[in-house]
Amino acid sequence: MTKNEQWEAALTDAQRATLAEWRARDFSQLANDDYPDPDDATRFITRVWDRTVVTPCPLQTNGKRQVFNPTLKVCDFSENVSIDDNPAFRE
Repeated sequence: MTKNEQWEAALTDAQRATLAEWRARDFSQLANDDYPDPDDATRFITRVWDRTVVTPCPLQTNGKRQVFNPTLKVCDFSENVSIDDNPAFRE
């Protein structure tokens, strides 16, 4: 069994459903670049070499995750990002 198969076998049913939903999404029309995750402001989507990678932003010192700033195309402190910048952001 490969490491990926081991990882998938350890998922809960809810995690499997989320993974299946993500795999069903079609990001192929996006150009190679970074995009805000439409469901979660603390993650971003990278299209590179016709592949899709979802990456979480790092934790801040207060334990909260940074949010993706689509203007700067980086993870940033939440006070620097507004809902106008990233529609998935909810203060």
